Amino acid sequence: MRIAFVDCAGWSYGLDAPFDQPMGGTTSALCYLAVELARLGHAITVYNGTPAPADSRGVEIRNLQDIQSPGHLNTCDAVVVSGKAMGRPLRRDFRVTVPMVLWTQHAHDQPAMRELSRLNERKCWTGFAFVSDWQRECYEKFFWTPREKGRVLRNAVSPAFADGNATPPWFATGDQAGWCCRDQSVE
Repeated sequence: MRIAFVDCAGWSYGLDAPFDQPMGGTTSALCYLAVELARLGHAITVYNGTPAPADSRGVEIRNLQDIQSPGHLNTCDAVVVSGKAMGRPLRRDFRVTVPMVLWTQHAHDQPAMRELSRLNERKCWTGFAFVSDWQRECYEKFFWTPREKGRVLRNAVSPAFADGNATPPWFATGDQAGWCCRDQSVE
């Protein structure tokens, strides 16, 4: 599949970024997912604030401004928008006709999601990807997003943690040496 990820934050970053430095959860999740999908053989393009086209970990990176060319995103099989309810301008102004998914980690009361209160905005989306049952329920209650169009995908663990050797936490083993307050006396 050819999948476009549109990161509305507008930050400039390569897909190596969260592997090398701390980043926000949404951006890190987008990078990890894009890299994994590319590794599985999909053609992935991430649109962000990059000043010039680049390739990073097998993912094409393009400037967010490129999506403004009418029909540009229609070369993809699907468009995943991260962080902003902007379906109406994508459909109306940029003439996107392929399936679009709004993947958000924002709570329902955040300004970037406000447009979902409009029926015309909600109708633009083929699907909604949420990170928790609570978030999905709030969107259904406050924005009337159709339940059949929503999926809870949750956030995955970072590859740095997934590849590590997990040891049981101190509270599971009874080892008090791992407890941060063990040396303090309680009176």
